[in-house]
Amino acid sequence: MMKTRHIVTLLIVVSALSMIVGPINIFSDLSNNFFVLTEIRIPRTMLAALGGATLSMSGAVYQVVLQNRMADSFTLGMANGATLGAFFAISLGLPLVFISLFGITTGLLTLLIVLFIARRLDHKYTPATLIITGILLGSLFSGLLYIFILFQPDKTNHLLSFMFGSFGNANIYHCLIVGILFFSSLIYALKNARQLDFLLLGELRAHSLGVNVRRLRFMMLIALSLAPLALISFTGIIGLVGIIVPQVLQYFKPMKTRELLIKSALFGSIFLVTADTLGRVILMPYTVPTGIIVMLSSVPIIFILLYKRMIRMT
Repeated sequence: MMKTRHIVTLLIVVSALSMIVGPINIFSDLSNNFFVLTEIRIPRTMLAALGGATLSMSGAVYQVVLQNRMADSFTLGMANGATLGAFFAISLGLPLVFISLFGITTGLLTLLIVLFIARRLDHKYTPATLIITGILLGSLFSGLLYIFILFQPDKTNHLLSFMFGSFGNANIYHCLIVGILFFSSLIYALKNARQLDFLLLGELRAHSLGVNVRRLRFMMLIALSLAPLALISFTGIIGLVGIIVPQVLQYFKPMKTRELLIKSALFGSIFLVTADTLGRVILMPYTVPTGIIVMLSSVPIIFILLYKRMIRMT
């Protein structure tokens, strides 16, 4: 496994390339293309880096507290809920701050609904029930998003960008909001890293070591949902990042929570910046939404991990 300073160096290199590469050669006429660099590519790259860090780090925490490798904002239904709320705010023509507020509010409301339904279905509150409930509720919200097309056909482009996830509309204010929420949640998660390590030993063992498992699970789910929901309200649904990055890291080297959170954030940034860059250049002059690139690259990796895990078990 690479050392942290090497990962940071790789992230800087990938981010620099992302700012340079694209349909427009900024070096051909730097004076006229300076706007493209400062107002489009730099905010886009920054938001992709913050987004990758946010989704991966949050996914790692979800998987610890729910003890399920498939847990993340996408499988818990929050991503679809946040997208629905953000699109509703855009349809009303509300300012930027309300878009993120609507996204965060509907995303958290979705999580609470998932927790309530899962509790009613299974008094033991098992993580598997949470995942199934989240996927079903997310599918319901996706259907509602499609219905918006019937009533607001002029908003179809906005809806498609939300359904597939894109950093095309990124700006410095998006980066500021997501950045503040990400670093706040990271600090909170690192502060509770020891309790999360105990939880990895099992609920009964963690309880015997003084961990209030139910409270820790609830607080972590809420705190680690804010940054991903704000991101999704700006970019649309970008799924599987929170699943694939922590799993790949744990496959190569099992690690404690603190190291997992930091490296998940760094590798998540590299992964999403790379995916966004590929989406801009692979079919130039057309741009493939980042969410599609992530899905196309993540699904084969998940199948490979599942296959390798089955081989180990036999």
